[in-house]
Amino acid sequence: MEEDEHKKVHANFQEQRRASNWRNFHNNVGKNIVDINSQRKNNIIVKKMEVNTMTNYELQAEKFLEKYGLKLRIYNKRKRVPSWDNKLHNTYSWELQNSKGEKTSGKFYDSLYNTNKGILPTAYDILACLQKYDIGTIDDFVQKISLNCTKISISQIQKTYKLVVKEYQGLCTVLGPDNKNNNAIWEDFREIQ
Repeated sequence: MEEDEHKKVHANFQEQRRASNWRNFHNNVGKNIVDINSQRKNNIIVKKMEVNTMTNYELQAEKFLEKYGLKLRIYNKRKRVPSWDNKLHNTYSWELQNSKGEKTSGKFYDSLYNTNKGILPTAYDILACLQKYDIGTIDDFVQKISLNCTKISISQIQKTYKLVVKEYQGLCTVLGPDNKNNNAIWEDFREIQ
């Protein structure tokens, strides 16, 4: 999206937000995303885009959530320095819940571009970066992501491996087991990349 077009969309969004109350505005935003809000009750940050300005990728993620009755909650914005960078990134907590109430959650470190421009994450941003395959053993993990073990400590590799396994297991809880009896949801999920 061009810079000027983005500014117009954002200005229109802000005007729409001021003109209507929270409930009416929320009904016009993607139905499957609970809008981002801070821990303070009265300081609500709403999703940056209207449904009609979504990219094909964002629309794909929204359709996935709707098709499978999933809710994605993105909340608790903070600024943190991730282990792979020395700059502050916007960091969000996210929670994915199925229609049975089963949940999984994690952290999302946004890009520096989005952090600097004040762009909020979408369902696509979160879903695209989640672990979509069983990573196997720690040896498989090291080989698959081509880790240079001389530059990264063994404890950091183990910690990262455990986090990836935990994320995948949590997704198996919410989406169902990753097997041929439950193939459709996993195929659709893997298409979001």
